[in-house]
Amino acid sequence: MTKKGQEKSIETNADFLPLEGGPARKLPKGDVSHDKATVLYVGRIPHGFYEDEMEGFFQQFGTIKRLKIARNRKTGKVKHYGFIEFKYPEVAKIVADCMHNYLLLEHMLQVQLIPAERVHPKLWKGVNRRQKVSVDFVQIERLKHNKDRSLEEQRKMLKSILKRDKKRRSKIQAAGIDYECPEICSLANSKSCGTCNAPPRPGCNNNTRGLFPENPFINTATSGELASDVIRITSTDSSNPGPVVKVPNFLFSCAPTSLLKGLSKSVQGIAGLGSTKISPPSQFSSAFSFARKFAICLPSLSEGGNGAILFGDGPYNFFFETDLVSLLTFTPLVTNPVSTGATSFAGEQSSEYFIKVNQLRINNKVVPINKPLLSINSKGNGGTKLSTTIPYTLMQTSIYKSFINVFVNELRITNVTIIKTIAPFKVCVDPSTFSASTGTDGVPWINFELDGASQAWTLIGGNSFVRVNKDVSCLGIMDGGEKPRTSIIIGGLQLEDNLVQVDMAKSRIGFSSSLRISRTSCSMFNFTSIA
Repeated sequence: MTKKGQEKSIETNADFLPLEGGPARKLPKGDVSHDKATVLYVGRIPHGFYEDEMEGFFQQFGTIKRLKIARNRKTGKVKHYGFIEFKYPEVAKIVADCMHNYLLLEHMLQVQLIPAERVHPKLWKGVNRRQKVSVDFVQIERLKHNKDRSLEEQRKMLKSILKRDKKRRSKIQAAGIDYECPEICSLANSKSCGTCNAPPRPGCNNNTRGLFPENPFINTATSGELASDVIRITSTDSSNPGPVVKVPNFLFSCAPTSLLKGLSKSVQGIAGLGSTKISPPSQFSSAFSFARKFAICLPSLSEGGNGAILFGDGPYNFFFETDLVSLLTFTPLVTNPVSTGATSFAGEQSSEYFIKVNQLRINNKVVPINKPLLSINSKGNGGTKLSTTIPYTLMQTSIYKSFINVFVNELRITNVTIIKTIAPFKVCVDPSTFSASTGTDGVPWINFELDGASQAWTLIGGNSFVRVNKDVSCLGIMDGGEKPRTSIIIGGLQLEDNLVQVDMAKSRIGFSSSLRISRTSCSMFNFTSIA
């Protein structure tokens, strides 16, 4: 037999290949000495690293005869230590040397040889009988992770996460490791490291950057993790339907299903359109190299139909080839220095869209307002913002009372009949007394005089009254309380059938005023015509 053939034969019949390299080794034949240890104690076993995982990992060293993880007799819950018996003591010795203090899933394994005389005779009792787990710990952890939390509980959880993250960073620094969060974490403004006390699954992984997604409808946030995936979205040139385009590394945050509370059953998530670096407008702008702007046009709920969200610049063509960009009146965006989110970090600015309202008029009658309320102070209180998460506009109590006085006085000189109110509304009318032509003619018009705008933003009757039932319509502007964070929050009803363009690059926002004045609506956007 040739030398090459001999080497191949030896390698084929070898017991194991040394980790440090070199030729395959064949253990000597004959009886293995009983005074050599073959049993290993393995301590600090991480969660999720159980019998199958351990066997798959350690069998790379050599043949495993038996393996056992200590579990609670009643519940089957692991005790995070176990024992492995190898066929040969030499292999056991190599494993003990290599794997002691080995970092595995944030746990430093403790691996030690157990002398043969110290192995308990009942150690391997029931080793081949897998204990049935009577308690579903995965479900327990899932329910714990997804449970509803109050705002105070959210803040307490956030404080705990940041404390653990600070401790982890201190350990990294003490070890002499210069670590900075990758660019993707900086982009998402992630300041914590996520942990999950359950087996890995989408939305539950260790050592991932953490975020705090929120549901603004119920003002609740929870811990989540930064993730990425492919997103597909329909394109258009505003006159013809375009192809479906995709963003391959779209960033988002996973969160427990409890965050969907208060939303429709068909809703699977929330798309935030704020001014953050990972909001859809920002990511689409980066992916497709267009201007950092988007337009939103909410349809009238009373009339039905679909609205539109358009990412990028105009034209915004509606039926009859009407481009509504020419109708926009722009006002500068105002920065709120204090976050208005459910959770935030010190020094974090608000990602919501604030504007400066200089004056309110109703049919050209000035509404008396305490002017400091219209500006944002150093604590982030006051000012005016837009919100699609509340149905009706909210005003600070003193502003609301002045507004109602002027509005009702103007309403009384029309042909509209004021009737008994229905809670929670304060002003209700008989809808049969509206003009038959448009349904709300005769109702006073509301004008927001905006800072730097060439003309006022006008709300007609359809944006001020909501139909409660066939006999009652009520003013959809509510009292926001004596000391709200924001003095005026313009809600969904007032934004219906208004084209609103947010230009983040130029830090401005444009309003069309009601499209009904131009005899069109948000549900008439032209998605389907072929030129």
